[in-house]
Amino acid sequence: MPRSRWHVLGPVGEEDDFDVREIFESAKGLTGHVLGEFDVTDDLVPVVVEGLAALVADVGDWSNGVVHVNNLLSRENALCVVVELNICHITEVTLDVRVNHERPMPELTFTYGTMAAGKSTLALQLCWQLRQGRSDVALWTFGDRSDAGMVTSRIGIEASAEAVIPGSDITTHVERLRRDGVNILVIDEAQFASVEQIDALAELVDDLGIDVHAFGLSADFLLNLFPGSARLFAISDWAHELPLTSTCWCGQKGRCNARVVDGIVAREGNQFFTGDVNEGVVHYQVLCRTHYRSGQLRDEV
Repeated sequence: MPRSRWHVLGPVGEEDDFDVREIFESAKGLTGHVLGEFDVTDDLVPVVVEGLAALVADVGDWSNGVVHVNNLLSRENALCVVVELNICHITEVTLDVRVNHERPMPELTFTYGTMAAGKSTLALQLCWQLRQGRSDVALWTFGDRSDAGMVTSRIGIEASAEAVIPGSDITTHVERLRRDGVNILVIDEAQFASVEQIDALAELVDDLGIDVHAFGLSADFLLNLFPGSARLFAISDWAHELPLTSTCWCGQKGRCNARVVDGIVAREGNQFFTGDVNEGVVHYQVLCRTHYRSGQLRDEV
């Protein structure tokens, strides 16, 4: 899941033995992977550090790597990584890698964006990656476009999901999570959830220690926040806009999820209407602010 690159710095736990040669070889592969993607050392070093921490911390459930740069008394138990870039040179990074066996604090997160920005794709990717190494990950949806208990993406990937009716009591769903030993919950179309359901998700995090990662729209076709999204903005541990955004037909950044009815941008109607961006009598089109206000759907020159 997306997180601050500086979160690898934290309290250390008990020291763990590891093969320095093996880690150094992995470090070289990791630095090679990120070459060309960053321009300055401040960008590159935390990524290398975090990758090394994850490598060393693969010792079982509820362990996470913690890295400190300046807490060593000697160089004997340190790992030195040398990285050379075309435009900058990192001479040496000294790392003290230890393992914290305590479970990280659970979080309620909200990743949002416009339609067709890749929210469902990212939710599916996150779920798939987590399930590669663990069996305690659940996937929910509050109303996929397929309307069939699935999370689907416009790029063609999909996965079965537990469909939760917006506004319903989620007690039964929570009991299933507890029975199945779920520790991570990924949710798509979170904007359709009610305020009460979002509060219940926060209770999953605070009372049961379940990580909840919600994905959804922020605003409706009238540019009003969905109640569920507004609640997530208010109480989530962090909210993050997708870096990839849809664009208006004019090439500007798309900010507005316009509902188009018979070729005209709708200015009234029910907030909750599941649809897609495909052409039809009723569909959605992402527009910039200018063309949302004017209602212009295409180049009319």
